[in-house]
This record gives sequence, structure tokens and C-alpha cells, in this order.
Amino acid sequence: MFFINKKKLKLVAPDLTYKKSFLKLVQKAVLSSEKIPWFIEYSLYDFEGIVKILNDNAENKSLKENEVQSSTYFAVFGKKVAGVINIKHRLNEKLKIYGHIGYYVSLAYRKKGIATKMLQLALVESEKLNLDTVTICVDKNNIASKKVAIKNDLTLTDEFFDKNQNIMIERYSLKLRKHTE
Repeated sequence: MFFINKKKLKLVAPDLTYKKSFLKLVQKAVLSSEKIPWFIEYSLYDFEGIVKILNDNAENKSLKENEVQSSTYFAVFGKKVAGVINIKHRLNEKLKIYGHIGYYVSLAYRKKGIATKMLQLALVESEKLNLDTVTICVDKNNIASKKVAIKNDLTLTDEFFDKNQNIMIERYSLKLRKHTE
């Protein structure tokens, strides 16, 4: 058990500086047989390529048909990556079912409030992107993710059965304040 100062957690754009720490996170996730986003696992084979793809996507470069612009961030303490979070700038028809934000927290950083802080920081970034409303979807049986949503003032809007994953999904949403500069 180690002490975590959540105030020191920050979101940063993917960068080669974090390669060692990020790959350690990925290796542990793969060994645990957890379901992880494709780009996380693929980074084991081409970390530099994934960093480029993620940063290009944030800048709306090189998107394939049916892809939407999104910003991915590493959640870091100094040089240690605790997780990764992705914000879609808009939703197409395919993505409407799953929402704007998805995240993954390293096994070593779970049950320490990191996901809650990551989502809090991502909501600030979402405001900067001028999103009116943000939605996230969680497995109905994932109590921890439901708590993360609720602690960040998201409210349950509906639930549905996801045939692809064979699970019930709960959709949470939050109307954001307008970002003004």
C-alpha cells in the first residue's frame, strides 16, 4: 500500500517521455487478461506509432472514415502513468451508444480515487472543447465506475443491453457549464 496525493495527478498528452511507465502499465494489464482499449495493447508493439496516432487524432489529422476527433491523455504523477483517458470531441451514430469519455486505470492505482480525479480533470478538458453535455457508459455490474460517475455529478439517464459485450450498460450524463475565455 502506498500513499497517493491525488492533487498531484495531471493529464498530459501522450509523449515518448512516459514510454517506460506506460509499457509497464500495459504489460500488467495484458498479464491480468483484462479487457483494455486496442491502442493500449498495441503500444507494446509500436509505442512511438501509437503516440503519433493519438496526438494526430487530437489535432484532427489522419482520421479514417467514421472516426471522430478525440483527445487522449495519460494520467500521471511525475513520470509515472496511473491511467489513460480519452475524450471524443463529438459523437457519430456508432459512438452515441457509448459516450464521450472512456478511461483505464492501472491495477496499482485502483481503489485510491484516481479514476474519480481523472474524470474530474477530463470534464474540465471537455468544457474547453465546448462540449455541451458529456456522456459515459459503464457496465451495470461495475460498481466502482458507477461511483466515479456519480462522484463527478453525472446522472443516470438510461440503460441498455449491449449485444456485442453481452452486458447491461448504464449511461450517465452531465450538462457542462459553457467555457468562456
